[in-house]
Amino acid sequence: PQAKILLSAAFPRGRLRREAWRDVAEANALVYAKLIDHTTVFYMNIGDRFFRSDGSHNSEMWTMSGPPNAGIQPLAFKVWAEELQPWLDRFVR
Repeated sequence: PQAKILLSAAFPRGRLRREAWRDVAEANALVYAKLIDHTTVFYMNIGDRFFRSDGSHNSEMWTMSGPPNAGIQPLAFKVWAEELQPWLDRFVR
């Protein structure tokens, strides 16, 4: 009964620019909105943090051998952790 569910927007993938990714994230947010009650189910969208300031793909966060830009890199994990920490602080008291 005390469970908390944190839904997250999909992280940017491929070489999308910020504007193209936002279209996808906003469409998904409309679906998630039906589930969110701000008591048990919450939503976060941290995707903007994974782009460069000019809105372009940030290869420092998404690169690896294999499929182009499919792998999350340490910098992106750091951003993810920074964004999750306030939620963890709120949920785990």
